[in-house]
Amino acid sequence: MPIKWLNEKAEQLAAVLDLALLNIERGKVTEGVPTIEEALREQYSPVELRHIRQNRSRMLVGSPDSIKRQIEQLSKEYQTEEFMLATVLPDLKTKVNVFTLLAEAFDLKE
Repeated sequence: MPIKWLNEKAEQLAAVLDLALLNIERGKVTEGVPTIEEALREQYSPVELRHIRQNRSRMLVGSPDSIKRQIEQLSKEYQTEEFMLATVLPDLKTKVNVFTLLAEAFDLKE
């Protein structure tokens, strides 16, 4: 898959988490995780955009190879060899695809 497409898709998926976290901060009760379409339609205030930037500093977003590099850098910084990855994604198929791509980036076998 082309890197540009993967990065664009990663940004769309990150927008889902952006909105989900803001909904929590807003005290807004929602059913499930927002869809990509809902997240991309959302209009944010300048204050909300600052919150998104702060939240993004706690996220790994990008292509599988980019995520691999970010995890390897964190591994060096924190001197650890294990990570627990959590995703907030709109559906199971997307979650499986994300973890499959990461497993391939790390050359992990089933």
